[in-house]
Amino acid sequence: MPWPPAGVKPYYSDEAVCIILGDCRDILPSLGPVDLVLTDPPYGMGEVYLRDGESITRRAVAEWDMAFEPSDFIWPSTPLVAFTVDWQIPAWYKLRPAGRLLTWVKPNPTPSFRKQIINACEFVFFDSPVIYKGWEKTQTAVVGPFEGNRSHPTQKPLWLISHLLQLFGGQIALDPFMGSGTTLRAAKDLGRKAIGIEIEERYCEVAANRMAQSVMAL
Repeated sequence: MPWPPAGVKPYYSDEAVCIILGDCRDILPSLGPVDLVLTDPPYGMGEVYLRDGESITRRAVAEWDMAFEPSDFIWPSTPLVAFTVDWQIPAWYKLRPAGRLLTWVKPNPTPSFRKQIINACEFVFFDSPVIYKGWEKTQTAVVGPFEGNRSHPTQKPLWLISHLLQLFGGQIALDPFMGSGTTLRAAKDLGRKAIGIEIEERYCEVAANRMAQSVMAL
């Protein structure tokens, strides 16, 4: 693949990463081949039920937390790793029947002040070969801290994304729901390449600023 990818107008690019501002549904069909899709799509985690008499509707609490259906997207025919939520797991298996689940267990989950069940884990659906790294680092449960949302409401820890990139491999990764650019930052720190697509310009700017920083040792 030429770098930056042919046929796109990068919002930001350097020797390792390319950020594209736009809707991934419009951009994905025209992208060239990549080695891995690693992404954290919105899945309505913050949706609330609104009751109006006998009618109940679901509404996302913010624009970034829109409803998401995996089959609505034209995914590259490449290894796929995607964060998901329990009620969407069947949709992922329908899309990729050979997939499996990995669980991120958080020792420090965000407390709930509404006396509800606390989300102390998150699910990762993967349909990808695994690079075996020893029994301690190649398990379906990954335990590590939640580091707080810094630049984006659902930002994942850099250590976790780095672990996934090393577990599933690939020299060019694609994140079609880039957010603040953690996948790209991790890829760059590991000496790999990554493409990120983000529909909101403010997060493209946040990601571009993160990419401009020096490569961090992992």
